[in-house]
Amino acid sequence: MNQKDINYIKFIEELSFNAWPSYKSELYDDWLLGYSDFYTHRTNCVHVIGSSKLPINKKIRYCEEEYKRLKTPCIFKINPIFVGELDHILLEQGYEKEHITETYCCDLSTVHLTSNANYEVIVEDRLTKNWIMNLFHLNRTANENHLTIVPKMYEAIPRDIISACIMDHGSTIATGLGIMERDHIGIYAIYVDEHYRGQKLAKSIVSSLLLQAKKQGIHYAYLQVVHDNLIAKRVYHSIGFRPLYTYWFRVKHE
Repeated sequence: MNQKDINYIKFIEELSFNAWPSYKSELYDDWLLGYSDFYTHRTNCVHVIGSSKLPINKKIRYCEEEYKRLKTPCIFKINPIFVGELDHILLEQGYEKEHITETYCCDLSTVHLTSNANYEVIVEDRLTKNWIMNLFHLNRTANENHLTIVPKMYEAIPRDIISACIMDHGSTIATGLGIMERDHIGIYAIYVDEHYRGQKLAKSIVSSLLLQAKKQGIHYAYLQVVHDNLIAKRVYHSIGFRPLYTYWFRVKHE
């Protein structure tokens, strides 16, 4: 991996952290500990953002105690820049590799944008309470703590946003969210009602977000997709996204 690639991966990691911040966080010797009552792996894990000065085993113990105190799993995010010693130590200590995720990027000048003529994509420059509640319905969020803290996480996003949804007979059947920073738009919260899948609604949502971003002068986009989600990867590839790097999580199941 050359220095240009390393710098761009660091840049995208920074954008993605700003775009979807944890409910609570603390900085510990260039490790950033995020907490969200385990709403998602990425908002409830240890992010390595620099080289360690303290002994790694000491830091692991500290993280384990902090997450135990908050009654949530202790998870470490491993990205290709800081993959070395930490990943090996966690493996030796019984941490399993899971939720492997690929980060895709694209140049908006080369994307292929399409829409489903049967459904209108509603695009707004804000997040409404209804959008968040409909998202919960689509991704089947029922945990009472999540219903309380996740809206606050969305409210804490410090960047300009574009929200999108598709309605049918008064119900939301698809959602998407774009978060813009430094000439990039991050694509998040792509969900489609299971009864409407196979109709290219996700592609319509993403296309609408990218089109609106282009109108606002944005030139590049990124997103994250779980490694084994082959259907989503085909959709993103057809639009023009290409893989940049892979990250994963280390979790110890007691």
